[in-house]
Amino acid sequence: MPDIKKITVNKNDEPTLIAEKLIDTEEGVVVFSIPRFSRFGESLSNFKLIKREAEVLDKTLYIESVDEEVLAFAEKAGIPATNPFLEERRRRFSDIVPVSQQKEDEEDEEDEEDEEEISAPAEGVPAEVVVPVTVRRRSRVVDEDVPPATIRPPHQENDNLEEDVPEWELGEPTRPIKKTRFARPRLALPKSRKTIFGFVLVAIIFLAYVAIAVLPRAQATIVTKKEAWVFDKGVLVDSSVTAVNFETNTIPGQIFIKRDALTMKFPATGKKFVERKATGKLTIYNAHSSASQSLVVNTRFETPDGLIFRLKSGIIVPGAKIQSGKVIPSSIEVDVLADEAGSESNVGPVLKLTIPGFSGSDKFDDFYGELKSGTSGGFVGETQVPTEADLNTAKTESAKMIEEKLSAQLTEQAPGEFKILDTATKFTIFKQAVDANVSSDGKFTILTEAQLAALAFKEGNLQSLVEASLMAERSEQYTIWSSRLDYGVVSVQNPAAGQMTLPVNYEASLGKKIDTEALKTKMKSKSEAELKAIILSVPGVENANVSLWPFWVQSVPGNEGKITINIE
Repeated sequence: MPDIKKITVNKNDEPTLIAEKLIDTEEGVVVFSIPRFSRFGESLSNFKLIKREAEVLDKTLYIESVDEEVLAFAEKAGIPATNPFLEERRRRFSDIVPVSQQKEDEEDEEDEEDEEEISAPAEGVPAEVVVPVTVRRRSRVVDEDVPPATIRPPHQENDNLEEDVPEWELGEPTRPIKKTRFARPRLALPKSRKTIFGFVLVAIIFLAYVAIAVLPRAQATIVTKKEAWVFDKGVLVDSSVTAVNFETNTIPGQIFIKRDALTMKFPATGKKFVERKATGKLTIYNAHSSASQSLVVNTRFETPDGLIFRLKSGIIVPGAKIQSGKVIPSSIEVDVLADEAGSESNVGPVLKLTIPGFSGSDKFDDFYGELKSGTSGGFVGETQVPTEADLNTAKTESAKMIEEKLSAQLTEQAPGEFKILDTATKFTIFKQAVDANVSSDGKFTILTEAQLAALAFKEGNLQSLVEASLMAERSEQYTIWSSRLDYGVVSVQNPAAGQMTLPVNYEASLGKKIDTEALKTKMKSKSEAELKAIILSVPGVENANVSLWPFWVQSVPGNEGKITINIE
């Protein structure tokens, strides 16, 4: 029989420490006693760890614990496990019959039928740890003259077990066990009729209080008479005022202006034979003297390859700077045009172009030009060109696109409480420039510059003006139940001027205000019939629906907090 080692795990023991205990154990059978809420029992991986170590060490491993989660993890990890508390209960309720009494038991046939031998160990626990016992289903009193059998605690069966064992495994002295009967719990009822009567009386009083003081509710739904009211006038919106003027029907206005430019490309559908000269930007240097030099329009500049480019306008080249006896060249950038049409004049950067007109003079080497970015646009042949229809489409579409862009910018600029009417804006186009040169993808370019101006107002100011007009016409207080606001057509020639007349059509459904607090005071303690008569006598009431709850309530509660009034 292999030696058994029992190891008690503390709640705060780390899994690695428990694995080390397993490795350090020399016995072939190891029983781990794991308490509830231990750190080791928090994860299935901890059980797999010691299972793997036991297999490597060729040891037999068992788990015992009263923690059901620990038992479940052990089962998943393939480690035999048991609840020793249940085993101890089985031992405590077992009837251990001495040898001297077996003869008497054999004569009792009824008792023999109820005996059942428990000799097999609990699943997963070594057979050496479990004591076979005989359990009686019907216990009887054992003769006191017969010495009782004793049970040796499980931890005494093997000297190799550790002394620090769970308390459930500590043996206890046994004695003759008498038959245990379990009585059903009984409810102790008061024996005095007066006490019972008192309980019933208190319950009746409590229920009566709830029925009379707590549950009663009264609800009245009042429908008021409705009257139509119309405000159909022109309201002046003026950016120069800062407050509502109720006498002149004027409200403050706010001017918003946005200006922007938009470049768009459109396809050219026409074809035409053209001769175009290459163009570019030429930088002219003066390294001759501090005196400036005038150059007339069409002044020639020649590349090392013999290509001629001419100035598109006359210019003055500034004089050079003289510092410490040295000449520091000055420069100026101008537009040049190729002397001849064609793609041959489309060149890349050219470091130095000379002026043939200065040939033979000391200025020839000191005045020169540079094409830093080269030239382009030279072409001879048939190409795509924008037709008149193409130009009109481009102008219309670009104007529409920039107006939408400006409108979005204007809406974003204006705060949310401002109202901007579509008819209270003015869209102005300042420029539409078309570049008829068609790009390699067959499109021409149009540049549009435009402005959008709007005169906005706050609808809250308009609402205040309308309500003031209502109060001036009606002496009594009214409630607006529903309303509809429409604006007429506004024609603003110049919103930037800051004034416009706004046609306003406001229709409202009015009802007289009901003083619900005063009405609640009148309703208190009244019957349902009286209640309805009181409500219908209030000016402005058309109809009313009254309900009392629960069904046995005959009058309105005296507490105003239990009265609800809904106005419709």
